[in-house]
Amino acid sequence: MRAALKGGFADSTILQQHGERMTTGNFEPGGLSKFQLKDLDNVLVEAESANLKLPMTQGVRDRFAHFVDNMDGADKDHSGLYLELRARNGMDT
Repeated sequence: MRAALKGGFADSTILQQHGERMTTGNFEPGGLSKFQLKDLDNVLVEAESANLKLPMTQGVRDRFAHFVDNMDGADKDHSGLYLELRARNGMDT
């Protein structure tokens, strides 16, 4: 997939770096998932104070919470959320 997107509008440094991590299964911390979860919680608290609903942010937050709390993902890189997606789809993690 990375090769198909490389050089097009969907390409980015983030895609290349994290795409490689996902492809090779390298989830050594760069940006810890527990901090990603904390940041998403903060976004939702601020949104609520402004009477905003952010359903996509809530959905991603819930996926990170599952990854952190139920899949031992707290100290894995946030690209490890890919493992939650695999588990959600009944695939080996």
